[in-house]
Amino acid sequence: MPSPTEAAIADARAQTYADSVMYRRALASAAEELRWRVSWYDGERVASEAAAALGAKHVDAWLRKLGEQAGAPWRAQHKLAATAALAAR
Repeated sequence: MPSPTEAAIADARAQTYADSVMYRRALASAAEELRWRVSWYDGERVASEAAAALGAKHVDAWLRKLGEQAGAPWRAQHKLAATAALAAR
């Protein structure tokens, strides 16, 4: 094995990232087998895609209203999930 590959395999951060990628792919594959729709998103573009789905410039007001309706806890990961779901529709 070339040295960079050996270094990547020994790197705990690289292993953790690889594990998370494999886990997400396995979940997506299982969901698709159940005929569930799976959508992937680009974290840098998802907010603008969600805003376009709303016909708005930003999703901030929509997220604020949704958070008020959902109640606590309404954290960053919930906002991201809602934004990605809106962008995927």
